[in-house]
Amino acid sequence: EDERIAFRMHHDGEIDVRASYCILAPCKLLGLIDETAPTSSEKKINDAKGDTSSIVLSNPLLAPSIAKHISACQTHEGGFGAEPHNEAHGGYTFCALASLRILNAVEEIDVDNLRGWLARRQMGYEGGFCGRTNK
Repeated sequence: EDERIAFRMHHDGEIDVRASYCILAPCKLLGLIDETAPTSSEKKINDAKGDTSSIVLSNPLLAPSIAKHISACQTHEGGFGAEPHNEAHGGYTFCALASLRILNAVEEIDVDNLRGWLARRQMGYEGGFCGRTNK
């Protein structure tokens, strides 16, 4: 099964790794995602008769399918595109890598290939960085 969770930037907008970062970064800052956050929790509720029962609440931000989708955006060159099978770009690569770091899932990607792609972004003459290959 190839289940992945991706996020949309806005209503009828793009689904790409920017949206993942825009959701995960503030959630991490607010403590909604951390190493000690449970993947699920039990909550006691009372029904109309006053009987108490338990339900299990899951944190969807900790779903492994989010990291799976982000990892699928890594290109053969090593960088990340906006979505799977897109051209690698510096901005999307930042969003993807930061999101995977927030999720503690960097091990799911080819880090050596990413390191090479990042090193090749520095321009020899100007000394600055380009966001895409051959730009």
